[in-house]
Amino acid sequence: MKHLNDFIYFDFDSWAEGKEFQVISVKKWEDREMGTTLGKVVETVILKDDCKNYRLKKDEEFDLVYEKVIFKAIEADVKKGDHVSFVNPHPVVYVNNDFINVSFKVDEVIIKKIGEGGKKL
Repeated sequence: MKHLNDFIYFDFDSWAEGKEFQVISVKKWEDREMGTTLGKVVETVILKDDCKNYRLKKDEEFDLVYEKVIFKAIEADVKKGDHVSFVNPHPVVYVNNDFINVSFKVDEVIIKKIGEGGKKL
């Protein structure tokens, strides 16, 4: 069926709880059909995952450390190595058979400084 993605809910706040993201690359976000630049693709890696919201079996251990996560923003003045957080993430979920992938469109990218909540850009 078409447009099922329109009804998939992804709870970013619960999922991102306890996670720390670090930028590993920043690229142009382009509309392939129109050939126009939409903004930037910020590729991150999860450095820390203390999320307590996973539904684990007894004695099962799980985290997403070193998994890549893609964020897309109209503006993102960040560079490789920056620790970041995001404002108003909107998930884009891709389902292909048993495989599910997600990226996020965000309103803002915030650089986090050690000991601070972050700095809006």
